[in-house]
This record gives sequence, structure tokens and C-alpha cells, in this order.
Amino acid sequence: MSLNLSRKTVFVWAAVSIAGALFALNLGGRGCAAGVGQKVFGKKDSAQADEAEFNRMLSEAGDFKARERYPEAVAAFEAVIARWPARPEPYFHLGALYFKLNLPSRSEEYYLKAVELRFQNPEIYFHVGYIKESALKFQDALEWYLQAEERGVDSAELFYNTGNVFARLGNQERAIEYYRKAVAVNPSHQDAFVNLSILSFQSGQIADAEFYLDKARKLGYNPPAEYLQSLHQASR
Repeated sequence: MSLNLSRKTVFVWAAVSIAGALFALNLGGRGCAAGVGQKVFGKKDSAQADEAEFNRMLSEAGDFKARERYPEAVAAFEAVIARWPARPEPYFHLGALYFKLNLPSRSEEYYLKAVELRFQNPEIYFHVGYIKESALKFQDALEWYLQAEERGVDSAELFYNTGNVFARLGNQERAIEYYRKAVAVNPSHQDAFVNLSILSFQSGQIADAEFYLDKARKLGYNPPAEYLQSLHQASR
């Protein structure tokens, strides 16, 4: 019986400059002190202006994305990357956009760059895990799913997908553990109950198999006659 598997020097320079300014003041050199101070505050103002422009451009790109103007969103995020290549945020947003557009290789490319730049959004780990699972790279998928859980993702779909991967890898005990987590978060997760029933049956836990099948049927699942017959025979 097969399983129904679904599918993140400025401060040193400033300190030295301020120290130089104080030294100049002590020597009575007001003109020199003022010049050094202007350098410090000028650099600070420039950094603030740069950050404001980064946020403006990122927001503009996000607005294109929200309005589903995807080619313009991609171009806008790429413009942010071209100007600030060491900032992780635009890579994350492009990864999410390509994921939404069902372009997994592009999504993974940008998500991995965001991770390299230490972006901390746990959604990355869930999505990359899904991409790996879809490519039948189950061990890789498992590692990304478990990292998503470690980073606080607490969703029925994460637990369900993790259960699927454990099942694919032949670890029925861990698969059952994660399907149970899925239904604990979402008691209406029909597919998780179906898989719990099948794995329990395969493990010889007939009472559990019947219990989970009953849960699935109450949610609208119509089991194959072959499975019902096998379950009935095993329960005798």
C-alpha cells in the first residue's frame, strides 16, 4: 500500500576622528576640530541616506510583488542587489518570489545566497526543503525541514512533509511521529490521518490503523476497497 505523499572601520574611524577633534580642541585648534567633526557627521549622514535609499528601493520592489507585477518586481530586486550585493534581504525576497512562481532552481539559488549572508527567516529552510523533496533529494530535504523546525516553524505542512520524507527514507517510526505532530497542529489534516493509518497497518498496529482511518473518513476520505478488505482481515 503506497503512501499518499504530497508535496538569511566606520566606528573605528569615527572614534579616531573624534579623538583627533578633542586633541585639536585641547591645543586650541578650533578650525581643525571643526573640520574633523564635519567628517564624522558627514559620514553618518551619508550612511543614513544610503540606508533610507535601500529601504525605499526594497519597498518599491515589494510593492511590485504585492501587486503581482512580477517582471517589474524581479527587475527592482535585482537593482537593489546590484547596488547592495552584500545585503541579504533582496536575495530572500527573490527566492520567495521565484518559489511562488514555481521556478525552484532560481528560488533555491537566491535562498542559498540569503543563507550565506546570514539571513534568519526560517521560511527559507521550509521552502528549500520542499524544493529538495520535489527533486526526490530526500536526505537533503530532511536536513532543511529539521532546520526549519529548529528555527521555530510550527506548521502542519512542515510536519506532514517531514513525515513524508522519513517515510521515503524507510523510517516509519519517525514518519508516524511527524504525522502525529501534523494532526496535533491541524486536526483536519486528512492526508496525515491517511498516512498514519497506512503506516500503522504496515507496522501491525491494527487498532491504530482503524482509529486513524476513521478520523480520515470523517474528514471526507474514501478509502480503496482493497485497503478496507486488508484491514478487516487483519483485525480478525
